[in-house]
Amino acid sequence: MITYFFKIAWRNIVKNKIFSFINIFGLAMGLACFLLIAMYVFDELSYDKFHAKADRIYRINSDFNFGGSDMKLAVTSDPLGATMKKDYPEVEQFTRIYNSSGSKQVRKGTEFINEANVAHVDSTFFDVFSFSNIDGKLASALNEPNTVVLSRSSALKYFGRTNIVGETIEVDEGINPLYKVTAVIENMPKNSHFHFDFLFSMDNLDYEFGTYLSHNFHTYVLLKEGTNAKEFDKHFDEVLEKYIFPQASQVMEIKSMDEFKKAGNKLSYSLIPITQIHLYSNRIPELEPVGNIRYVYIFGAVALFILLLACIN
Repeated sequence: MITYFFKIAWRNIVKNKIFSFINIFGLAMGLACFLLIAMYVFDELSYDKFHAKADRIYRINSDFNFGGSDMKLAVTSDPLGATMKKDYPEVEQFTRIYNSSGSKQVRKGTEFINEANVAHVDSTFFDVFSFSNIDGKLASALNEPNTVVLSRSSALKYFGRTNIVGETIEVDEGINPLYKVTAVIENMPKNSHFHFDFLFSMDNLDYEFGTYLSHNFHTYVLLKEGTNAKEFDKHFDEVLEKYIFPQASQVMEIKSMDEFKKAGNKLSYSLIPITQIHLYSNRIPELEPVGNIRYVYIFGAVALFILLLACIN
């Protein structure tokens, strides 16, 4: 019976060659467009889901409104992450990324090469994020000053191989220019909201640590299993009262948080899941350009419409 249907279909195709070609070509083009758009949509939705603990990783966002100036930041003060871990048992670990110092000049032979994909990170970086290890021990890779973790591409670029643990690189910094390579990782996946080829120890960062008012660090927290992120957000009000307001009151010469709010000012913090940063966040400064969930919806609808037309055809 099936063979019979195939014969009838083939006879119709041969009998109406032009009409059949138009139909088949239209179906093929429709399916191809649908598959291409679907690949884009699934790629956009996959960002940062490769981390083993992705469902528990959150970035802390900051919202300011001082003197009518509204700022939505992707960064926090340097001590905030440590404070949250110290005061709240729901925080299993925290880590920070600092790349505000810009690029670094790395020596290769007799010349220095400008490297833009660099950052200083905490020793806890690999406790929070999951990246494939090639050489070295990630758990202790950044425990000491003057240490650095390289990506596969940067290791091959500067050494021609990846088994380079124990080697050193020279950075044009004047003070402590030599960094010991303690690990090599695979290039960070394309569907990550940040990409770095050099991860330098936070201990070498030239920064005035300790103030809750300067916001320059991308801060991430790993919450323990079962923690409700929305409920956890309420703890930030306590942190404001206990740690941040005392410093702000000295700078702004205000006596109470109520006085601060009555003046039209606002300061608040909140968590955003790491898996939502690429599509749902558009703050300053993002580590890389982000996407937009609206485009995903639009292209998804277009893909379904094209598939429907192809099927009708």
